[in-house]
Amino acid sequence: MDFISTYRTAFIAALEAGAAILEVYNSNEFNVTRKSDDTPVTLADMKSHQIIHSLLESTNIPVLSEEDSPEHQKKIKTEGKYWLIDPLDGTREFISRNGEFTVNIALVENKQPVFGIIYIPCNNLLFAGAKNQGAYMWEEIAPGNAPSVSFFMSNKIKLPLSKSNDVLTVVASKSHLSPETIDFIKSIDQKFKPVQILQSGSSIKFCKIATGEADLYPRMDSIMEWDTAAGQAIIEAAGGCVLTWPDGDTLRCIHTDFRNPNFLAVAPGRECKQFFP
Repeated sequence: MDFISTYRTAFIAALEAGAAILEVYNSNEFNVTRKSDDTPVTLADMKSHQIIHSLLESTNIPVLSEEDSPEHQKKIKTEGKYWLIDPLDGTREFISRNGEFTVNIALVENKQPVFGIIYIPCNNLLFAGAKNQGAYMWEEIAPGNAPSVSFFMSNKIKLPLSKSNDVLTVVASKSHLSPETIDFIKSIDQKFKPVQILQSGSSIKFCKIATGEADLYPRMDSIMEWDTAAGQAIIEAAGGCVLTWPDGDTLRCIHTDFRNPNFLAVAPGRECKQFFP
């Protein structure tokens, strides 16, 4: 069975959450507060969280969200299989109103993301991929009620897209560009000229790697597993890789504090190890 049918509930959840997020986004009533780690959270985060949680619970697979209590997170983390979600990735982008925010849903099995879906509500773009089943994108997917499985099947665009390899393109964060990431980009620029730099918010960076629009996404500072799991699943399903830096091991959901080590995502068609020491 195709993964669109298998994971249809996740597609429905992503689109309904996207609609709730845009309702808040267009109302200007963000109700921004601060969590204990000083990161921002809005009414849209919580509405999306509630919608996705409610829908995914019907699958009888445990759900772990960024907005869950620490106690719930630690409990679900011990499960062999669970949904891992970021109901609104790119809250800073949401608040600054640049449109570069996403809904991230991943299925983690044996500490590895095996399915991922990323929805960009402002662009009506949806990306999804499953282990050994490929990765695809869909255009003009409006938030709200999900189209039929047959619509998704007939309108899917296989990833990666064709791209010239003449220029090496590095995508980096708009909000979290660390000195270590800058140093990495400089070293790549010296070794692989010419190098082009893109900056993008939220998990859109993973989408750019999966499509082949960008070749490398270095992340040399703190980022959480719910920020990366969906994107990692999509990139790997498309034929790329997401490896810890500088060790070159596959990134896994094994950290008790949910905090990833440094990593490098490499686009399909690029030899991953050539970028490692």
